[in-house]
Amino acid sequence: MKPKRHVCTCLTPATHWCPKTGGQYCQQHAEHYASVFGEESLKTFPADKAKPAINKSSELNAANSEIERLRKANLQLREGAEEQKQRIQRLEEAGDALAKHLLVVTTYDKAKAHVADWRKAKEAKP
Repeated sequence: MKPKRHVCTCLTPATHWCPKTGGQYCQQHAEHYASVFGEESLKTFPADKAKPAINKSSELNAANSEIERLRKANLQLREGAEEQKQRIQRLEEAGDALAKHLLVVTTYDKAKAHVADWRKAKEAKP
């Protein structure tokens, strides 16, 4: 069985009720009713029963804004990853060029050790 919904005549969730008539009123109508019949004539619904009105369009707008923000962040991350891949490629090419240069400039044994170190470091990248 569904719990009874408390709704004012204006279809806004009710926050107050009159024990004599059983009438249910939103905050605005309760203030008007109390000004006419007195504060003591109304009772407040417990907090768990008086549910605020949910504005679906504002929730939808907020969700759409969040989706758009996440799409932009995703695009930025993808672009950043692509830039990092290109940077790694450039560094690898520069290292290869240096390795070739070392073979010509220094002694063969030192150059061979440096080239081996470069290749080992290049292969061990994460």
